[in-house]
Amino acid sequence: ERHFEDEVFDSLVNDRGWIAGLADDIELASGIAPAELLTFIGQTQIEEWNKLLVQMGNDPDRAQIEFRKRLAAEIDKRGTVDVLRHGVKGWGLKFDLCYFKPAHGLTPLLVERYAANRFTVTRQQRYSAKHTKTLDLCLWVNGLAVATVELKNELTNQTVEDAKAQYRTDRDPNDPFLAKRALVHFAVDPYLAFMTTRLAGAATEFLPFNRGHDGHAGNPPATGGKHATAYLWEEVWQRDSFLDLLGRFIHTEIDESGKATGKVMFPRYHQWDCVLRLEADARAHGPGRRYLA
Repeated sequence: ERHFEDEVFDSLVNDRGWIAGLADDIELASGIAPAELLTFIGQTQIEEWNKLLVQMGNDPDRAQIEFRKRLAAEIDKRGTVDVLRHGVKGWGLKFDLCYFKPAHGLTPLLVERYAANRFTVTRQQRYSAKHTKTLDLCLWVNGLAVATVELKNELTNQTVEDAKAQYRTDRDPNDPFLAKRALVHFAVDPYLAFMTTRLAGAATEFLPFNRGHDGHAGNPPATGGKHATAYLWEEVWQRDSFLDLLGRFIHTEIDESGKATGKVMFPRYHQWDCVLRLEADARAHGPGRRYLA
C-alpha cells in the first residue's frame, strides 16, 4: 500500500503541479491548513490583509485566528464549493479563496492570481482531535480540504472494496472534516476507482469513477507500466484539470429558500470526459455540429 501511495503522491508533486504539504499543518479544530491559506492570501490579497490587521490592533495572531474562525463558519454555513467560488466577507472586507482560470490571458493580474493557487497533497492526514486515525491522501486548495483518498493494492491482499469498507466502518460520517470540509472521498486500487460525496456509515453509496472498457464497466487494462487507474491522478487530479472541475462541474443542492443543503453533486468520470470532448470538438470545428443522433 505504501508503494502505491508513493507512486500517486510522487506523480502529483513531480508532474501534476501539486505541492507536497505537511499533514501537521492542519488546525484540527477548524479543519483548515493555516500555513497554506495564509501564504495564498499573502501572495494575492496583501492589501486586504493589512486592512484586517489594522482592525485587529496590528496583532497578527489575533487576525489569523479571527480570519480562520470566520472562514470555518462560512464553510459550515455555505459549503466548501461556495466559499471557493465566492470567497468570504467580513469586517467590511472581501477575501477570495480561489482564482479560476480566466477566459483569456489579456489581464496579467488574473493570470498571476490563477497561478498563485496553492494545490497541496498530504499523506497520512490526521483530521480530528478526538482520535489519531489518518487518511492515506488529502487534497487541498489554498488551505481548504477538497478530497480524501484511501488507496489499496494487491500486495497487501486488499482491493478497492476494502477502501470502501474502511470509509463505511472506520470513518465517522458526522466528523466535521469528512462531512463539511472535503467535497468527495475516493476509494482507489490499481484497477478501479469509486467515489462518494456523502459518508453514511454502512449505508454509504459509492459510484464508479472508471473510464469503462469495451462498453462495459471498469477500466482498460494497464499499459506502459502504468496502473489502470493512473488516469485519475494524471488527468483528473492534474492541477489545471482539477481546478476546472471544482469551478464548473461540481454542484451543490439549494433548497426552496435558496440556502445550500450541503449535498454535493460530483460528476462521474464519463460525464466529465464527455463535456471536455464536446468542448474540444466545438473549438476545433465551430458551432452547428450535431452530437446526438
